[in-house]
Amino acid sequence: MERDFKKDWREYLPNKIPTKDKLPDYLYEVLEKEGVKTILDLGCGTGRFTIDLAKRGYSVLGVDINPEAIEAAELEAARLHPAERRGRLRFMAGDVLNVELDRASFDAVLLQLVISIIGKAEDRWRLIQVASSLLKPVGILYFSASGVSDEINPTYADLYQKDLPLTGEEYTYFSRDQKTGEILYLTHHFTHEELEELLKEDFEIEMISKEREASSRRPSEAAYFFYVIARQKI
Repeated sequence: MERDFKKDWREYLPNKIPTKDKLPDYLYEVLEKEGVKTILDLGCGTGRFTIDLAKRGYSVLGVDINPEAIEAAELEAARLHPAERRGRLRFMAGDVLNVELDRASFDAVLLQLVISIIGKAEDRWRLIQVASSLLKPVGILYFSASGVSDEINPTYADLYQKDLPLTGEEYTYFSRDQKTGEILYLTHHFTHEELEELLKEDFEIEMISKEREASSRRPSEAAYFFYVIARQKI
């Protein structure tokens, strides 16, 4: 039986959802320079970045397939002073690949690591198409993604090789519970060229930054991450 990747994320413990500590300063600079007012946070998890953006004055909608994560986000948002919300902050439980929203509704779309853990290659392509369809003309897409890290981390080299017969895709592996070995979700690590190919139909790339950081699930180990800003093609 084929694994249900959506079920994996629908039932995942909200406080264990992998993410980054913060958004980069240059993203806020771009949002301000572009006059962005409305932002869609796809795969928002417990809403850390959604809430931060709302505090900064943006109108933000966070969407995640995990209903418990959305509940946690709503609880955290309820602690905000009314002046920090002012109708600018909303959350919605739903599948980001089939989200029911009006087309061309947002100035910017945020995808924080979602592209690496959404599922198979077709799901990654679909996610980019969804983001494009929901952006206003020449809207901004920002996302982070895991990068191929075998040259700096032998653990990943082993994972890529071991799981290739199972996943059928290079640099795609199963993230597992480190104690039990239970499969948690599917993870894909990108090359620079692959990101360019993924985006070329719908977006013009304005920036791709590759950074060496701590692994999301292995803080004592190194990993590469990509940070991308792209503009929707007219």
